Amino acid sequence: MATLGSLTELYQDCDVFYTEKQQLSVTQQQELLQRICQQTVQLAVNTPFLLISQLSLTPATALVSSKLFIKQAALLTAIAMAGRWPEDLLFQLLKSCLLQPLAVTNLLEKSAKAEELSASEQHQLKFPAVVTIKQHKELVEKAGVLNLLHQCYGKNRGLAIWQSPYFSQLISFCWQVTRLMLPGAGNLIALEKISVQLVPQATVIELQFWHALSCLHSCSYSTGRFIRDSEANLALLLCEMHSSEQIQLLVQPYDKSTKQLLPQRILPATDWHLLNPRQYSQDNWLSGWQQENKYLPLWPEPTNLPALSWLQQLSQAAKVSQQAELIEQHPWLMQQLQQKASAQSRQQQKIHSTQHAIAMLGQEQLLPLLKQAWLEQHCQQQHQPLHDWLLEFRRVLAKALYLLTQPIKLYALTVQQAELLAWCLCWPLWQQSDLRFMALSHPTQAGSLISHWLKQQLWQSEHYQQLAVKTLKHLQFNQSWQDACLHYRALPTSGHSHAMAFVLAFAFDLTASVFSDSDDNDRLKHSYKFVENQLAAHLCSAAEWQMLLVEQSQPVTQLIASCSFISPFFKVTPQEATDLSQMSA
Repeated sequence: MATLGSLTELYQDCDVFYTEKQQLSVTQQQELLQRICQQTVQLAVNTPFLLISQLSLTPATALVSSKLFIKQAALLTAIAMAGRWPEDLLFQLLKSCLLQPLAVTNLLEKSAKAEELSASEQHQLKFPAVVTIKQHKELVEKAGVLNLLHQCYGKNRGLAIWQSPYFSQLISFCWQVTRLMLPGAGNLIALEKISVQLVPQATVIELQFWHALSCLHSCSYSTGRFIRDSEANLALLLCEMHSSEQIQLLVQPYDKSTKQLLPQRILPATDWHLLNPRQYSQDNWLSGWQQENKYLPLWPEPTNLPALSWLQQLSQAAKVSQQAELIEQHPWLMQQLQQKASAQSRQQQKIHSTQHAIAMLGQEQLLPLLKQAWLEQHCQQQHQPLHDWLLEFRRVLAKALYLLTQPIKLYALTVQQAELLAWCLCWPLWQQSDLRFMALSHPTQAGSLISHWLKQQLWQSEHYQQLAVKTLKHLQFNQSWQDACLHYRALPTSGHSHAMAFVLAFAFDLTASVFSDSDDNDRLKHSYKFVENQLAAHLCSAAEWQMLLVEQSQPVTQLIASCSFISPFFKVTPQEATDLSQMSA
């Protein structure tokens, strides 16, 4: 397990990395960079709240660059915990954040002393990675983060969000937030103060980052803060513990006479006020996050989903009470079922009983809804950064499948069948790890890149097709659609007799055309030729089907993550007025 000494050594190693950059060879710099990032990942995984405490606690000694990196590592840890991101992804992001200020270390020290900066120097602090790439390009290339850093600060450069990779926007976000935390002259600004300034002007992607920070309740900005009660007693807040009844605080009381922290205690959140962030000079202030404590949140483990065979067991249950008992073994599934039943209630009555929900939905709907819920939950647990985009693609594909099958006798899908079929066909997309790392490895526009990736999956990837066929089989979907999934790529030969294969191929092309930023009408027209006999009586061209799909599936939404910073404290002690608008982002 990582130790308190690991954090102290981490600050020391960061200082060496930034101060001795001229004395070290590129190979030595790369080795030190690797070691720093590996140590940071170990801290993030083993003692995440020790790292997150550095958002509020700042060492009195250490370079500003080192303090900024550790605070960025803390932000990334909180966001990675919310997103269940793998350790190797966190490692890549940490390398980018560590390298980002390498060429502006001296300017950061100058800024921290409130010394006047020239316009050129202010510009360098606004775009530090640009300067680092110019001066240390070989090191950045060997670290494998050139493309990622090169695409940073898109917002400040006036680019649309789709023109910057997701993770480049995350690195820019971390830089902007941590710079505001250390404005200079010894001032320390709290994260919730910064959120008030930045959230109103945040992009859709930045709101997702703020939302991820709020997933730890308010722990991401209160952990590591001192609190005070009405009798002026002080305590160091280790973390908050939220339950259905109340919010409790895990703290270490502070003895004013000895100036030492006392053993841990659990206190109710009432009557405590949150104080401003502090500097610390004694490492033992951090020992509370080192001790094994069941109340300290850990790096999250994935939730186990029931095996698909469980659905078969459910379908064989003779009584509603037996079905309800099986469903209630999985609270998330029970909740989804009750929500769907509530949505179908004529009076919009909220359903709290599983048996009542089953009765309302009926046996015919029950199993398909549970299959869909299983797939949906599984996709949610992949925590793909492009999750919202995939959700939209699946939604529009479901609409396309429904519309295209209506003119075809014997094969017309109901809305629910089209929804489930689209989940089966899109579920494999969530399983592709290369989608998660896409922004790390490619410098081109994100919109073009994901469209290209999607076409590769649908038309070239054997792994995708195998997963899709296997999913349809396991969920016992109609045999005609299993055959269609197995043979839809044989479009150019048109020599087979699987009726729905051509329809599925056209549905894929039609849906992809709605999301593509390129005009690929020739492909769509070619795909339409093979289904023209079945669909021409309804609409007579590919363009007309495209227009219908766009009309029926509007709006293709940009899902905005909700974000709130709700403190459990009755008030937050006012901070000295700081004009954040004057700060370099």
